[in-house]
Amino acid sequence: GNGKLKTRKGHLYKMQAAVRGASLRGAFKASTVAPVRSVVMAPARTMTVEVQAGNGKLKTRKAAAKRFKVTGNGKVMARHCGKQHFNEKKNRDLIRENSKMYVISPADIKNATKCLPNSGVGH
Repeated sequence: GNGKLKTRKGHLYKMQAAVRGASLRGAFKASTVAPVRSVVMAPARTMTVEVQAGNGKLKTRKAAAKRFKVTGNGKVMARHCGKQHFNEKKNRDLIRENSKMYVISPADIKNATKCLPNSGVGH
């Protein structure tokens, strides 16, 4: 028909010529184009890829080397999150606790050690 195409809060609707004098809410109810409300999300999977040099050597991911430390006993340690900003509202015990390193969970060890091939852990 002869209507205008309008958007309101991310929804697309067509205001009909017969409903032009009506309120905005009535125009939205009489729309011929229904807003899409269902979103299908793919399951999130994390993949870690080992990087090799041309001569077959495994290369260390430098970003991971700066984030993870491997102890002498083979534990993989990381920094706590949440200490970069907004520290005024946090109490001192929490800030002190977040200053310490912690042992990463067994579910994350595989991803961390694949990025650190020369650490001697997980190979």
